[in-house]
Amino acid sequence: MARQKRFSKTEFNPKNPDKYVGTLPIISRSSWELYFMQKIDTNPSIIRWASESLVIPYLHPGDHKTHKYYPDFVIEIKTSEGRIIKQVIEIKPMSQCLPGTSKKPDQLAKQNTTYMINMAKWEATKRLCEQNDFTFLDLTEHELFGK
Repeated sequence: MARQKRFSKTEFNPKNPDKYVGTLPIISRSSWELYFMQKIDTNPSIIRWASESLVIPYLHPGDHKTHKYYPDFVIEIKTSEGRIIKQVIEIKPMSQCLPGTSKKPDQLAKQNTTYMINMAKWEATKRLCEQNDFTFLDLTEHELFGK
């Protein structure tokens, strides 16, 4: 069976650079992130956005040490009523948002480790969001593409 081609990091050049408030260059690490960048860059409701600009400490469930997590995006949305909503967004495949399902023990252990690390990152992110009037969204292929 042929292996799927890996996505290479890609530099994103926004059409609306005045909306971007993060560090340059803007790097997409997946085709899904690139797709999302294109959408938020051209969406008039998005007034500001940044990529991997927020650093969140979290306790790693494996080594019980503090690590740094960089969520994919921070965005500010202006609603039709004029309210500003701030969101922290992570883009992940659904398979990394659920416990493992593989029948192979090695693969199952890897899937479960990924899931537990993601849960630790997201719990730390949710705490930070609650303290700073942000919401946290974990977007999968279901939300991005309706799959």
